[in-house]
Amino acid sequence: MKKGAIVITIVSIILFGAFAFSAFSAPQWHPLQWIANDTAGSKSVDSNNNGIIDEADNAHALNGVDGSTILAKLNAQSGGSSGGGSSEGFTYTIVLVPTGPESCPNDFTKVSLGSLQGYNNYDYVVVTKDNAFFGGLYNWDWRGTNGFKTRIPSSWGYLCFKKYSVNKVSPPTATVLGVPMGLSCDSLGAGYHDFKLSSGVNNGYTHIIQTSYGLYIGMLDYWSYYNDAPTTEDMLVTQWYHTTHVGHTCWRVDNVNAATI
Repeated sequence: MKKGAIVITIVSIILFGAFAFSAFSAPQWHPLQWIANDTAGSKSVDSNNNGIIDEADNAHALNGVDGSTILAKLNAQSGGSSGGGSSEGFTYTIVLVPTGPESCPNDFTKVSLGSLQGYNNYDYVVVTKDNAFFGGLYNWDWRGTNGFKTRIPSSWGYLCFKKYSVNKVSPPTATVLGVPMGLSCDSLGAGYHDFKLSSGVNNGYTHIIQTSYGLYIGMLDYWSYYNDAPTTEDMLVTQWYHTTHVGHTCWRVDNVNAATI
């Protein structure tokens, strides 16, 4: 074979190989929006059209932040939840009605029931997902109230309360324990508060209401122990016991921040 023919043959092989590689073997360039993330082709790998594959985009944006922030960011980007609920915000209200203010945490608002009483010497409490009322009333307005209500004689002691800003990504959870008088709440672990009730100035009963939007522990002489418009999310848990049944109450609420609304 002549030298020229050899050169032509080698060049032909190189060109054919290059053509075959580029045409049949190498990945082809396409805009990311043309590439689906499933066989149905229902969603692009870059659905937010920023030129970065979404999973890598999320990983870069979430680098170095805590788990709750990661979950919140993922929920915000996906428009839904990631097993922990949506990031919708609401308020969580804790109400305590003891004989004296010593049963309330120091950062709670504390007022005597006598300073809140109405014309009939009663104090009324109404708590819903975003609102709360404390004070004297003619009577409760029951219409359309999806919450809990209590009534307390004004001579029975104090009302203490605090409202927290929370969300459904990591919602508040309340734990209430009725324990013997000799058991210390501190022995149960950090974060437990002690609620003691004397039978000297009241009927001796501690009433407990637990909901997704609030907690009530204390005295009362009348209450709504069921929701007026119950939903699966906002069902009430109600318990009550006398000082002869339970020595005192230990309670804590997790997943609330320190900000009062």
